[in-house]
Amino acid sequence: MPFYQRRLPHWQPLGQPLFVTCRLDGSLPSHARLVVEALHYGPASLRHYPLHAFVVMANHLHLLINPQVALPKLLQWLKGITAQRANKILGLTGQAFWQEESYDH
Repeated sequence: MPFYQRRLPHWQPLGQPLFVTCRLDGSLPSHARLVVEALHYGPASLRHYPLHAFVVMANHLHLLINPQVALPKLLQWLKGITAQRANKILGLTGQAFWQEESYDH
């Protein structure tokens, strides 16, 4: 099982249930609809993961998936597409939307 550690420890098994928490990089208002749309697009069109459950909170996301691709690739796509769309709505450029690390266990 791939493991690495930065500020947080990361275990990233492919094809096994994984609980992931991603937090916004600040206190921006929630844009739940665009996050939910991206969460459903991932398994339906990209087949990156079976989606078991999720909760979109005001400043973070809880996600229960079985990753079918490496988690860094999956999260880069998910955080990237949602950050682009949210920053467009907010009229922001060059500012972080998500925190760099996620908590996966």
